[in-house]
Amino acid sequence: MNNYKIKVNNESESKEAQEYFFALGYVWADTKCQTQMEWTCSCWYSCFEDGDLCLDRYDVTHHHKELCIAELQDLVILHRNDVSDATHVGRSGSEYFVAENDAVFFFDGSEWIEKQVDVNNLKPINKSEEQGLISGADALAMVHTCTVQYSCAKDPVKDRWTTITDHFWDQYNLGVFLNKDTTWKFRIKPRTIKLELEIPAPFEPKEGEKAYRLAPIIPCGYTEFYFDEDENEHQFGAWDSEEKVKQVVAAFRGIKG
Repeated sequence: MNNYKIKVNNESESKEAQEYFFALGYVWADTKCQTQMEWTCSCWYSCFEDGDLCLDRYDVTHHHKELCIAELQDLVILHRNDVSDATHVGRSGSEYFVAENDAVFFFDGSEWIEKQVDVNNLKPINKSEEQGLISGADALAMVHTCTVQYSCAKDPVKDRWTTITDHFWDQYNLGVFLNKDTTWKFRIKPRTIKLELEIPAPFEPKEGEKAYRLAPIIPCGYTEFYFDEDENEHQFGAWDSEEKVKQVVAAFRGIKG
């Protein structure tokens, strides 16, 4: 363990800093426990090599290394040694973590090791893009038991995912799955979808006013009604014209396709 200190200026910073110190294994010196201290005013949290954590109203540990919240968070990330925390990849596919202070760490298979690497030679990982991807080898192994999809960087339709089927199996070659420089990405077909609809905005009808609402049990998908504020049949909105509600129905039906 090391000697660190951090100044917290509000309740949010106080809670976050304490959580990070606890994750690193530090305990309050007086109680030897990891219980959140109530924040009352700006103060300093200092930790020591023996694992003790202390609270002081003033900076009394001048020799300790001062951290900010982001740097403390980086220490926690490095401490848990989880390769999924990688922020960058090298040209060979190796995973790296770039800390707040621009220090670069390489994952050697079991832990993060600091390396003298030019971060400009590393490719940032887009977490939202990479989430849910599987390797080409896994895609090959699961293609006959799961619904596997691929996306190719050379596809003229950006971000399109295509399902791999037995019917077209002969159009694929092993290279797109196993070559380290493949431009293909693979995933198991998601069981959820991202819902983004552009529909006419609903309106607030007056008591007794004619309007239109969604009605899934009716073949056309909507119905005309007269507004009654005591009824809950318009809970998904009401529209002031048949043309608008038809657009809403068409948008919701489009989710299936």
